[in-house]
Amino acid sequence: MIRLFLGLLVPFKPLLKRMGVNTDQLWLLLRTKLTLDNRRSSPMQGNSKPTKNRLGLMGFLYIFLGLYIGLLISMMESLFTSMVIFHSFLMVMIAVSMISEFTTVLFDTRDNDILLPRPIDSRTLAVSRILHIGLYLLFIGFSLGLVGIITSFVKFGLAGGLSVLFSIALNILFTLFLTNLFYLGMMRLATGERLKDILVYFQIFMAILFFGGYQIMPELMEMDALETYALIPTGWTLLAPPAWLAGLNEVMGMGNTGGIYLALAALAILMPILGLWLVVRVFAPTFSHRLGQLAAAGGNDPQGKGNLKSDGSYPVGSWLGKVLMREQIERTSFNLTWRLSGRERLFKQSVFPAFGYMLVFIFMPFFSNWSELGEKLVAWQSGDYFLFPIYMGMMVGSSIAMSLGFGEKNEVDWWFRAMPIDRPGSVYFGALHAVMFRYMVPFQLLVSLGVGFFWGPQVIDDLIFGFLVQWMVMMLQFRQMATFPFSQARETQQGSKNFGRFALTMMGVGLMVGVHYLLLQVSWGVGAGLVILGILSFVTAGEMRKIAW
Repeated sequence: MIRLFLGLLVPFKPLLKRMGVNTDQLWLLLRTKLTLDNRRSSPMQGNSKPTKNRLGLMGFLYIFLGLYIGLLISMMESLFTSMVIFHSFLMVMIAVSMISEFTTVLFDTRDNDILLPRPIDSRTLAVSRILHIGLYLLFIGFSLGLVGIITSFVKFGLAGGLSVLFSIALNILFTLFLTNLFYLGMMRLATGERLKDILVYFQIFMAILFFGGYQIMPELMEMDALETYALIPTGWTLLAPPAWLAGLNEVMGMGNTGGIYLALAALAILMPILGLWLVVRVFAPTFSHRLGQLAAAGGNDPQGKGNLKSDGSYPVGSWLGKVLMREQIERTSFNLTWRLSGRERLFKQSVFPAFGYMLVFIFMPFFSNWSELGEKLVAWQSGDYFLFPIYMGMMVGSSIAMSLGFGEKNEVDWWFRAMPIDRPGSVYFGALHAVMFRYMVPFQLLVSLGVGFFWGPQVIDDLIFGFLVQWMVMMLQFRQMATFPFSQARETQQGSKNFGRFALTMMGVGLMVGVHYLLLQVSWGVGAGLVILGILSFVTAGEMRKIAW
Protein backbone atom coordinates (compact mmCIF):
# COMPACT_ATOMS: atom_id res chain seq x y z
CA MET A 1 0.00 0.00 0.00
CA ILE A 2 2.88 2.38 0.80
CA ARG A 3 4.47 1.72 -2.59
CA LEU A 4 1.14 2.39 -4.27
CA PHE A 5 0.75 5.72 -2.46
CA LEU A 6 4.28 6.81 -3.35
CA GLY A 7 3.84 5.61 -6.93
CA LEU A 8 0.93 8.00 -7.37
CA LEU A 9 3.34 10.90 -6.82
CA VAL A 10 5.96 9.84 -9.38
CA PRO A 11 4.35 11.79 -12.29
CA PHE A 12 4.52 14.97 -10.19
CA LYS A 13 8.21 14.58 -9.33
CA PRO A 14 9.49 17.02 -12.02
CA LEU A 15 6.87 19.60 -11.00
CA LEU A 16 7.87 19.33 -7.33
CA LYS A 17 11.54 19.79 -8.23
CA ARG A 18 10.75 22.96 -10.18
CA MET A 19 8.89 24.26 -7.12
CA GLY A 20 12.05 23.95 -5.04
CA VAL A 21 11.25 20.72 -3.19
CA ASN A 22 13.99 18.20 -2.45
CA THR A 23 12.21 15.11 -3.80
CA ASP A 24 14.69 12.57 -2.34
CA GLN A 25 14.10 13.94 1.16
CA LEU A 26 10.37 14.19 0.45
CA TRP A 27 10.11 10.52 -0.55
CA LEU A 28 12.01 9.42 2.57
CA LEU A 29 9.81 11.55 4.86
CA LEU A 30 6.60 10.25 3.28
CA ARG A 31 7.73 6.63 3.43
CA THR A 32 8.54 7.04 7.15
CA LYS A 33 5.23 8.75 7.94
CA LEU A 34 3.20 6.13 6.07
CA THR A 35 5.11 3.29 7.74
CA LEU A 36 4.37 4.75 11.18
CA ASP A 37 0.71 5.10 10.22
CA ASN A 38 0.56 1.45 9.21
CA ARG A 39 1.97 0.42 12.57
CA ARG A 40 -0.41 2.61 14.54
CA SER A 41 -3.53 0.93 15.84
CA SER A 42 -6.92 2.23 14.85
CA PRO A 43 -8.61 4.66 17.25
CA MET A 44 -11.55 2.26 17.54
CA GLN A 45 -9.21 -0.49 18.75
CA GLY A 46 -8.04 1.28 21.86
CA ASN A 47 -4.83 -0.35 23.09
CA SER A 48 -5.29 -3.62 21.24
CA LYS A 49 -2.97 -4.95 18.55
CA PRO A 50 -3.09 -3.09 15.23
CA THR A 51 -5.02 -4.72 12.43
CA LYS A 52 -3.42 -5.52 9.09
CA ASN A 53 -6.55 -4.45 7.22
CA ARG A 54 -7.06 -1.02 8.81
CA LEU A 55 -7.01 0.85 5.50
CA GLY A 56 -9.34 -1.72 3.96
CA LEU A 57 -11.85 -1.34 6.77
CA MET A 58 -11.66 2.43 6.54
CA GLY A 59 -12.17 2.26 2.77
CA PHE A 60 -15.22 0.02 3.20
CA LEU A 61 -16.74 2.56 5.61
CA TYR A 62 -16.30 5.42 3.14
CA ILE A 63 -17.66 3.34 0.27
CA PHE A 64 -20.78 2.76 2.35
CA LEU A 65 -21.06 6.50 3.05
CA GLY A 66 -20.81 7.22 -0.69
CA LEU A 67 -23.52 4.70 -1.58
CA TYR A 68 -26.36 7.23 -1.27
CA ILE A 69 -24.79 9.83 -3.55
CA GLY A 70 -23.91 7.13 -6.09
CA LEU A 71 -27.52 5.95 -6.22
CA LEU A 72 -28.62 9.58 -6.59
CA ILE A 73 -26.48 9.88 -9.74
CA SER A 74 -28.19 6.83 -11.21
CA MET A 75 -31.60 8.47 -10.71
CA MET A 76 -30.81 11.84 -12.29
CA GLU A 77 -31.01 12.47 -16.03
CA SER A 78 -28.61 15.41 -16.34
CA LEU A 79 -24.87 14.63 -16.09
CA PHE A 80 -23.98 18.25 -15.26
CA THR A 81 -26.55 18.51 -12.46
CA SER A 82 -25.67 15.14 -10.93
CA MET A 83 -21.95 15.99 -11.01
CA VAL A 84 -22.52 19.33 -9.27
CA ILE A 85 -24.21 17.47 -6.41
CA PHE A 86 -21.60 14.69 -6.50
CA HIS A 87 -18.59 17.04 -6.32
CA SER A 88 -20.26 19.17 -3.66
CA PHE A 89 -20.68 16.05 -1.55
CA LEU A 90 -17.05 15.06 -2.07
CA MET A 91 -15.76 18.53 -1.20
CA VAL A 92 -17.78 18.62 2.00
CA MET A 93 -16.74 15.14 3.12
CA ILE A 94 -13.07 15.68 2.29
CA ALA A 95 -13.08 19.04 4.09
CA VAL A 96 -14.72 17.44 7.13
CA SER A 97 -12.05 14.70 7.15
CA MET A 98 -9.33 17.32 6.85
CA ILE A 99 -10.71 19.42 9.69
CA SER A 100 -11.69 16.63 12.08
CA GLU A 101 -9.06 13.96 11.46
CA PHE A 102 -5.92 15.55 10.01
CA THR A 103 -5.57 18.93 11.74
CA THR A 104 -3.36 17.35 14.40
CA VAL A 105 -1.17 15.87 11.65
CA LEU A 106 -0.88 19.19 9.85
CA PHE A 107 0.06 21.05 13.05
CA ASP A 108 2.11 18.27 14.63
CA THR A 109 5.38 19.80 15.84
CA ARG A 110 6.92 16.74 17.49
CA ASP A 111 9.08 15.89 14.49
CA ASN A 112 10.57 19.40 14.36
CA ASP A 113 13.04 18.56 17.13
CA ILE A 114 14.42 15.73 15.00
CA LEU A 115 14.15 17.17 11.50
CA LEU A 116 14.89 20.88 11.78
CA PRO A 117 18.52 20.43 12.97
CA ARG A 118 19.04 18.30 9.82
CA PRO A 119 19.65 19.83 6.38
CA ILE A 120 15.93 19.79 5.46
CA ASP A 121 14.45 23.05 4.22
CA SER A 122 11.09 24.25 5.53
CA ARG A 123 9.44 23.96 2.10
CA THR A 124 10.18 20.24 1.81
CA LEU A 125 9.01 19.64 5.38
CA ALA A 126 5.75 21.53 4.81
CA VAL A 127 5.08 19.74 1.50
CA SER A 128 5.68 16.37 3.19
CA ARG A 129 2.97 17.19 5.74
CA ILE A 130 0.56 18.33 3.06
CA LEU A 131 1.18 15.36 0.76
CA HIS A 132 0.94 12.96 3.68
CA ILE A 133 -2.57 14.21 4.29
CA GLY A 134 -3.27 14.47 0.56
CA LEU A 135 -2.51 10.78 -0.03
CA TYR A 136 -5.02 9.77 2.61
CA LEU A 137 -7.58 12.22 1.28
CA LEU A 138 -7.04 10.71 -2.18
CA PHE A 139 -7.82 7.31 -0.72
CA ILE A 140 -10.88 8.67 1.10
CA GLY A 141 -12.10 10.60 -1.95
CA PHE A 142 -11.95 7.64 -4.33
CA SER A 143 -13.55 5.38 -1.69
CA LEU A 144 -16.42 7.84 -1.27
CA GLY A 145 -16.77 8.19 -5.04
CA LEU A 146 -16.42 4.53 -5.97
CA VAL A 147 -20.15 3.89 -6.32
CA GLY A 148 -20.50 7.15 -8.26
CA ILE A 149 -17.64 6.15 -10.57
CA ILE A 150 -19.21 2.76 -11.31
CA THR A 151 -22.59 4.40 -11.87
CA SER A 152 -21.04 6.92 -14.26
CA PHE A 153 -19.40 4.18 -16.34
CA VAL A 154 -22.72 2.33 -16.58
CA LYS A 155 -24.95 5.32 -17.25
CA PHE A 156 -22.72 7.74 -19.21
CA GLY A 157 -20.28 5.34 -20.88
CA LEU A 158 -16.50 5.02 -20.93
CA ALA A 159 -15.82 8.70 -21.53
CA GLY A 160 -18.18 9.75 -18.74
CA GLY A 161 -16.65 7.34 -16.24
CA LEU A 162 -13.06 8.36 -17.08
CA SER A 163 -13.99 12.02 -16.74
CA VAL A 164 -15.37 11.35 -13.26
CA LEU A 165 -12.12 9.61 -12.27
CA PHE A 166 -10.04 12.57 -13.44
CA SER A 167 -12.33 15.15 -11.84
CA ILE A 168 -12.26 13.40 -8.45
CA ALA A 169 -8.46 13.76 -8.36
CA LEU A 170 -8.81 17.48 -9.16
CA ASN A 171 -11.55 17.81 -6.56
CA ILE A 172 -9.30 16.36 -3.86
CA LEU A 173 -6.38 18.55 -4.87
CA PHE A 174 -8.46 21.73 -4.87
CA THR A 175 -10.18 20.94 -1.56
CA LEU A 176 -6.77 20.25 -0.01
CA PHE A 177 -5.62 23.63 -1.32
CA LEU A 178 -8.65 25.48 0.09
CA THR A 179 -8.29 23.91 3.53
CA ASN A 180 -4.55 24.55 3.66
CA LEU A 181 -5.10 28.06 2.37
CA PHE A 182 -7.36 28.70 5.34
CA TYR A 183 -5.02 27.16 7.90
CA LEU A 184 -1.77 28.56 6.52
CA GLY A 185 -3.36 31.95 5.94
CA MET A 186 -4.44 32.08 9.59
CA MET A 187 -0.93 31.14 10.65
CA ARG A 188 0.33 34.27 8.89
CA LEU A 189 -2.27 36.48 10.57
CA ALA A 190 -2.38 34.98 14.08
CA THR A 191 0.05 33.19 16.35
CA GLY A 192 0.14 31.35 19.63
CA GLU A 193 -2.95 31.26 21.80
CA ARG A 194 -5.08 33.36 19.48
CA LEU A 195 -4.49 30.95 16.61
CA LYS A 196 -5.29 27.91 18.74
CA ASP A 197 -8.54 29.49 19.90
CA ILE A 198 -9.53 30.28 16.31
CA LEU A 199 -8.79 26.70 15.21
CA VAL A 200 -10.78 25.15 18.06
CA TYR A 201 -13.89 27.26 17.54
CA PHE A 202 -13.68 26.90 13.78
CA GLN A 203 -13.56 23.11 14.10
CA ILE A 204 -16.56 23.20 16.43
CA PHE A 205 -18.51 25.46 14.07
CA MET A 206 -17.73 23.35 11.01
CA ALA A 207 -18.62 20.10 12.82
CA ILE A 208 -22.02 21.51 13.79
CA LEU A 209 -22.58 23.02 10.33
CA PHE A 210 -21.82 19.79 8.46
CA PHE A 211 -23.78 17.66 10.92
CA GLY A 212 -26.77 19.97 10.66
CA GLY A 213 -26.61 20.06 6.88
CA TYR A 214 -26.36 16.27 6.69
CA GLN A 215 -29.43 15.90 8.89
CA ILE A 216 -31.58 18.70 7.49
CA MET A 217 -30.86 18.69 3.74
CA PRO A 218 -32.58 15.30 3.08
CA GLU A 219 -35.69 16.72 4.76
CA LEU A 220 -35.71 19.67 2.34
CA MET A 221 -35.03 17.72 -0.87
CA GLU A 222 -37.91 16.58 -3.06
CA MET A 223 -36.60 13.50 -4.86
CA ASP A 224 -39.26 13.41 -7.59
CA ALA A 225 -38.42 16.94 -8.73
CA LEU A 226 -34.67 16.32 -8.40
CA GLU A 227 -34.71 13.38 -10.83
CA THR A 228 -35.78 15.54 -13.77
CA TYR A 229 -34.17 18.81 -12.69
CA ALA A 230 -31.50 20.16 -15.05
CA LEU A 231 -29.15 22.89 -13.85
CA ILE A 232 -28.30 25.33 -16.64
CA PRO A 233 -24.81 26.84 -16.22
CA THR A 234 -24.74 30.64 -16.14
CA GLY A 235 -22.25 33.29 -15.11
CA TRP A 236 -22.59 32.56 -11.38
CA THR A 237 -21.48 28.96 -11.86
CA LEU A 238 -18.00 30.31 -12.70
CA LEU A 239 -17.71 31.09 -8.97
CA ALA A 240 -18.70 27.57 -7.81
CA PRO A 241 -15.85 24.99 -7.74
CA PRO A 242 -18.23 21.98 -7.94
CA ALA A 243 -19.65 23.50 -11.15
CA TRP A 244 -16.12 23.73 -12.61
CA LEU A 245 -15.64 20.01 -12.16
CA ALA A 246 -19.14 19.24 -13.44
CA GLY A 247 -18.36 21.33 -16.53
CA LEU A 248 -15.23 19.25 -17.09
CA ASN A 249 -17.35 16.09 -16.87
CA GLU A 250 -19.80 17.56 -19.41
CA VAL A 251 -16.99 18.39 -21.87
CA MET A 252 -15.11 15.08 -21.50
CA GLY A 253 -18.07 12.79 -20.95
CA MET A 254 -20.73 14.22 -23.24
CA GLY A 255 -18.59 16.13 -25.76
CA ASN A 256 -20.38 19.39 -25.03
CA THR A 257 -18.13 22.20 -26.31
CA GLY A 258 -20.31 25.18 -25.41
CA GLY A 259 -18.45 28.27 -24.33
CA ILE A 260 -19.58 28.18 -20.69
CA TYR A 261 -18.69 24.49 -20.37
CA LEU A 262 -15.22 25.05 -21.81
CA ALA A 263 -14.66 27.91 -19.35
CA LEU A 264 -15.74 25.72 -16.44
CA ALA A 265 -13.49 22.88 -17.62
CA ALA A 266 -10.51 25.24 -17.91
CA LEU A 267 -11.06 26.47 -14.35
CA ALA A 268 -11.36 22.87 -13.12
CA ILE A 269 -7.90 22.07 -14.48
CA LEU A 270 -6.05 25.34 -13.85
CA MET A 271 -7.25 26.27 -10.35
CA PRO A 272 -6.05 23.09 -8.54
CA ILE A 273 -2.62 23.44 -10.20
CA LEU A 274 -2.48 27.12 -9.26
CA GLY A 275 -3.55 26.27 -5.72
CA LEU A 276 -0.79 23.69 -5.36
CA TRP A 277 1.78 26.21 -6.59
CA LEU A 278 0.55 28.86 -4.13
CA VAL A 279 0.72 26.49 -1.15
CA VAL A 280 4.24 25.33 -1.98
CA ARG A 281 5.78 28.62 -3.09
CA VAL A 282 3.98 31.23 -0.98
CA PHE A 283 2.78 29.68 2.27
CA ALA A 284 5.20 26.80 2.88
CA PRO A 285 8.38 28.86 3.60
CA THR A 286 6.91 30.21 6.87
CA PHE A 287 5.03 27.04 7.83
CA SER A 288 7.65 25.45 10.11
CA HIS A 289 8.46 28.79 11.73
CA ARG A 290 4.81 29.37 12.59
CA LEU A 291 4.53 25.80 13.89
CA GLY A 292 7.39 26.50 16.26
CA GLN A 293 5.53 29.51 17.62
CA LEU A 294 2.39 27.41 17.95
CA ALA A 295 4.23 24.71 19.88
CA ALA A 296 5.76 27.32 22.20
CA ALA A 297 2.26 28.55 23.02
CA GLY A 298 1.41 25.28 24.78
CA GLY A 299 -1.85 23.41 24.88
CA ASN A 300 -3.99 25.54 27.12
CA ASP A 301 -5.01 29.12 27.60
CA PRO A 302 -2.87 30.57 30.40
CA GLN A 303 -5.17 33.49 30.94
CA GLY A 304 -8.36 31.45 31.18
CA LYS A 305 -11.70 32.34 29.72
CA GLY A 306 -15.14 33.07 30.98
CA ASN A 307 -15.88 35.08 34.10
CA LEU A 308 -12.29 35.65 35.30
CA LYS A 309 -11.98 38.92 37.24
CA SER A 310 -8.94 41.17 37.25
CA ASP A 311 -7.86 39.82 40.63
CA GLY A 312 -7.77 36.24 39.27
CA SER A 313 -10.91 34.97 40.99
CA TYR A 314 -14.00 33.26 39.54
CA PRO A 315 -16.93 34.66 41.54
CA VAL A 316 -19.61 32.36 40.11
CA GLY A 317 -17.52 29.19 40.37
CA SER A 318 -16.26 30.01 43.87
CA TRP A 319 -19.75 30.80 45.13
CA LEU A 320 -21.22 27.61 43.67
CA GLY A 321 -18.36 25.59 45.14
CA LYS A 322 -19.10 26.95 48.62
CA VAL A 323 -22.83 26.34 48.28
CA LEU A 324 -22.83 22.90 46.65
CA MET A 325 -19.72 21.17 48.08
CA ARG A 326 -19.67 20.23 51.75
CA GLU A 327 -15.98 19.26 52.11
CA GLN A 328 -12.89 21.38 51.50
CA ILE A 329 -11.35 18.87 49.08
CA GLU A 330 -14.59 18.84 47.07
CA ARG A 331 -14.62 22.65 46.91
CA THR A 332 -10.97 22.72 45.84
CA SER A 333 -11.62 20.15 43.11
CA PHE A 334 -14.73 22.06 42.03
CA ASN A 335 -12.88 25.39 41.72
CA LEU A 336 -9.86 23.82 39.99
CA THR A 337 -11.98 21.98 37.43
CA TRP A 338 -14.15 25.05 36.85
CA ARG A 339 -11.04 26.99 35.84
CA LEU A 340 -9.40 24.23 33.83
CA SER A 341 -12.56 23.45 31.88
CA GLY A 342 -12.50 26.98 30.49
CA ARG A 343 -8.88 26.56 29.36
CA GLU A 344 -8.72 22.99 28.09
CA ARG A 345 -9.15 23.14 24.32
CA LEU A 346 -9.34 19.35 23.99
CA PHE A 347 -12.30 19.35 26.38
CA LYS A 348 -14.02 22.10 24.38
CA GLN A 349 -13.46 20.21 21.12
CA SER A 350 -15.11 17.14 22.61
CA VAL A 351 -18.03 18.77 24.42
CA PHE A 352 -19.07 21.94 22.58
CA PRO A 353 -20.15 20.21 19.33
CA ALA A 354 -22.62 18.13 21.36
CA PHE A 355 -24.56 21.31 22.22
CA GLY A 356 -24.93 22.11 18.54
CA TYR A 357 -25.94 18.54 17.72
CA MET A 358 -28.71 18.75 20.31
CA LEU A 359 -30.06 21.96 18.81
CA VAL A 360 -30.06 20.30 15.37
CA PHE A 361 -31.99 17.29 16.71
CA ILE A 362 -34.46 19.50 18.56
CA PHE A 363 -35.24 21.75 15.58
CA MET A 364 -34.92 19.11 12.84
CA PRO A 365 -38.64 18.13 12.92
CA PHE A 366 -39.55 21.70 11.94
CA PHE A 367 -37.79 21.34 8.55
CA SER A 368 -40.03 18.62 7.14
CA ASN A 369 -43.53 19.15 5.70
CA TRP A 370 -43.76 22.89 6.23
CA SER A 371 -47.37 22.88 5.08
CA GLU A 372 -48.31 20.64 8.00
CA LEU A 373 -46.27 22.50 10.62
CA GLY A 374 -49.34 24.02 12.33
CA GLU A 375 -51.01 20.64 12.70
CA LYS A 376 -47.80 19.12 14.04
CA LEU A 377 -47.42 21.85 16.66
CA VAL A 378 -50.96 21.26 17.88
CA ALA A 379 -50.34 17.50 18.05
CA TRP A 380 -47.05 17.99 19.92
CA GLN A 381 -48.60 20.37 22.43
CA SER A 382 -51.42 17.97 23.23
CA GLY A 383 -49.18 14.92 23.56
CA ASP A 384 -46.11 13.79 25.50
CA TYR A 385 -43.55 15.05 22.96
CA PHE A 386 -41.88 17.20 25.64
CA LEU A 387 -39.99 14.05 26.67
CA PHE A 388 -37.90 14.33 23.50
CA PRO A 389 -36.17 17.69 24.26
CA ILE A 390 -35.91 16.85 27.96
CA TYR A 391 -33.87 13.71 27.40
CA MET A 392 -31.93 14.79 24.31
CA GLY A 393 -29.59 16.66 26.65
CA MET A 394 -28.23 13.28 27.76
CA MET A 395 -25.88 13.30 24.78
CA VAL A 396 -24.33 16.47 26.17
CA GLY A 397 -24.07 14.97 29.63
CA SER A 398 -22.53 11.79 28.31
CA SER A 399 -19.99 13.77 26.30
CA ILE A 400 -19.03 15.80 29.38
CA ALA A 401 -18.62 12.72 31.58
CA MET A 402 -16.50 10.86 29.01
CA SER A 403 -14.29 13.87 28.18
CA LEU A 404 -13.59 15.16 31.69
CA GLY A 405 -10.65 12.84 32.32
CA PHE A 406 -8.67 13.78 29.18
CA GLY A 407 -6.55 16.85 28.56
CA GLU A 408 -3.59 18.17 26.59
CA LYS A 409 -1.47 18.73 29.70
CA ASN A 410 -2.00 15.16 30.83
CA GLU A 411 1.04 14.53 33.02
CA VAL A 412 -0.80 15.50 36.20
CA ASP A 413 -2.15 12.16 37.39
CA TRP A 414 0.88 11.76 39.65
CA TRP A 415 0.17 15.20 41.17
CA PHE A 416 -3.28 14.13 42.38
CA ARG A 417 -1.89 10.87 43.75
CA ALA A 418 0.88 12.71 45.60
CA MET A 419 -1.56 15.02 47.38
CA PRO A 420 -2.80 14.16 50.91
CA ILE A 421 -6.23 13.10 49.69
CA ASP A 422 -8.10 10.58 51.83
CA ARG A 423 -10.58 9.53 49.14
CA PRO A 424 -10.28 10.22 45.39
CA GLY A 425 -14.07 10.08 45.25
CA SER A 426 -14.19 13.60 46.72
CA VAL A 427 -12.06 14.85 43.82
CA TYR A 428 -14.24 13.02 41.29
CA PHE A 429 -17.41 14.42 42.85
CA GLY A 430 -16.22 18.03 42.87
CA ALA A 431 -14.79 17.83 39.34
CA LEU A 432 -17.91 16.32 37.77
CA HIS A 433 -20.22 18.84 39.36
CA ALA A 434 -18.01 21.75 38.28
CA VAL A 435 -18.39 20.94 34.58
CA MET A 436 -21.97 19.92 35.11
CA PHE A 437 -22.96 23.29 36.60
CA ARG A 438 -20.78 25.28 34.21
CA TYR A 439 -22.06 23.66 30.99
CA MET A 440 -24.86 21.15 31.50
CA VAL A 441 -27.13 23.05 33.90
CA PRO A 442 -27.31 26.33 31.88
CA PHE A 443 -28.10 24.35 28.74
CA GLN A 444 -30.76 22.35 30.53
CA LEU A 445 -32.26 25.55 31.96
CA LEU A 446 -32.63 26.98 28.46
CA VAL A 447 -34.29 23.78 27.25
CA SER A 448 -36.57 23.80 30.31
CA LEU A 449 -37.62 27.39 29.62
CA GLY A 450 -38.53 26.46 26.05
CA VAL A 451 -40.41 23.35 27.12
CA GLY A 452 -42.20 25.19 29.90
CA PHE A 453 -43.20 28.03 27.57
CA PHE A 454 -44.59 25.62 24.94
CA TRP A 455 -46.25 23.01 27.18
CA GLY A 456 -47.02 25.08 30.25
CA PRO A 457 -46.25 24.78 33.99
CA GLN A 458 -47.80 21.32 34.24
CA VAL A 459 -44.53 19.81 32.96
CA ILE A 460 -42.34 21.23 35.75
CA ASP A 461 -42.32 17.92 37.64
CA ASP A 462 -41.35 16.15 34.39
CA LEU A 463 -38.45 18.57 33.90
CA ILE A 464 -37.19 17.85 37.43
CA PHE A 465 -37.55 14.11 36.84
CA GLY A 466 -35.54 14.34 33.61
CA PHE A 467 -32.82 16.40 35.30
CA LEU A 468 -32.47 13.84 38.10
CA VAL A 469 -32.13 11.06 35.52
CA GLN A 470 -29.36 12.94 33.72
CA TRP A 471 -27.59 13.77 36.98
CA MET A 472 -27.57 10.15 38.12
CA VAL A 473 -26.47 8.82 34.73
CA MET A 474 -23.57 11.29 34.59
CA MET A 475 -22.40 10.23 38.05
CA LEU A 476 -22.61 6.54 37.16
CA GLN A 477 -20.78 7.08 33.89
CA PHE A 478 -17.93 9.12 35.37
CA ARG A 479 -17.70 6.74 38.33
CA GLN A 480 -16.99 3.89 35.91
CA MET A 481 -14.12 5.87 34.37
CA ALA A 482 -12.70 6.95 37.76
CA THR A 483 -10.05 9.34 36.43
CA PHE A 484 -8.84 12.64 37.78
CA PRO A 485 -9.87 15.71 35.75
CA PHE A 486 -7.82 16.30 32.59
CA SER A 487 -5.15 13.83 33.77
CA GLN A 488 -5.13 11.29 30.92
CA ALA A 489 -3.79 11.49 27.38
CA ARG A 490 -6.39 11.18 24.63
CA GLU A 491 -4.32 8.34 23.12
CA THR A 492 -5.07 6.21 26.18
CA GLN A 493 -8.80 6.50 25.61
CA GLN A 494 -10.14 3.18 24.39
CA GLY A 495 -12.56 4.07 21.63
CA SER A 496 -14.45 0.80 21.54
CA LYS A 497 -14.91 0.74 25.30
CA ASN A 498 -16.14 4.33 25.40
CA PHE A 499 -18.45 3.68 22.47
CA GLY A 500 -19.87 0.75 24.44
CA ARG A 501 -20.37 2.98 27.47
CA PHE A 502 -22.07 5.61 25.33
CA ALA A 503 -24.33 2.99 23.72
CA LEU A 504 -25.31 1.59 27.12
CA THR A 505 -25.99 5.12 28.34
CA MET A 506 -28.28 5.83 25.41
CA MET A 507 -30.07 2.51 25.94
CA GLY A 508 -30.53 3.40 29.60
CA VAL A 509 -31.92 6.81 28.67
CA GLY A 510 -34.32 5.17 26.22
CA LEU A 511 -35.44 2.88 29.00
CA MET A 512 -35.99 5.86 31.31
CA VAL A 513 -38.02 7.64 28.63
CA GLY A 514 -40.23 4.58 28.47
CA VAL A 515 -40.54 4.50 32.26
CA HIS A 516 -41.32 8.23 32.31
CA TYR A 517 -44.02 7.73 29.66
CA LEU A 518 -45.59 4.94 31.69
CA LEU A 519 -45.55 7.10 34.83
CA LEU A 520 -47.43 9.80 32.92
CA GLN A 521 -50.33 7.39 32.42
CA VAL A 522 -50.99 7.48 36.18
CA SER A 523 -51.93 10.72 37.91
CA TRP A 524 -49.53 10.15 40.84
CA GLY A 525 -46.89 8.33 38.79
CA VAL A 526 -44.39 11.16 38.19
CA GLY A 527 -44.65 12.35 41.81
CA ALA A 528 -43.87 8.87 43.14
CA GLY A 529 -41.10 8.51 40.58
CA LEU A 530 -39.56 11.79 41.75
CA VAL A 531 -39.33 10.53 45.32
CA ILE A 532 -37.73 7.22 44.33
CA LEU A 533 -35.38 8.79 41.79
CA GLY A 534 -34.37 11.53 44.23
CA ILE A 535 -33.40 8.91 46.84
CA LEU A 536 -31.43 6.90 44.26
CA SER A 537 -29.63 10.01 43.01
CA PHE A 538 -28.50 11.08 46.47
CA VAL A 539 -27.43 7.52 47.30
CA THR A 540 -25.38 7.47 44.08
CA ALA A 541 -23.80 10.82 45.02
CA GLY A 542 -22.90 9.48 48.45
CA GLU A 543 -21.35 6.33 46.99
CA MET A 544 -19.34 8.43 44.55
CA ARG A 545 -17.92 10.49 47.42
CA LYS A 546 -16.80 7.28 49.18
CA ILE A 547 -14.68 5.91 46.32
CA ALA A 548 -11.35 4.89 47.88
CA TRP A 549 -7.86 4.46 46.46
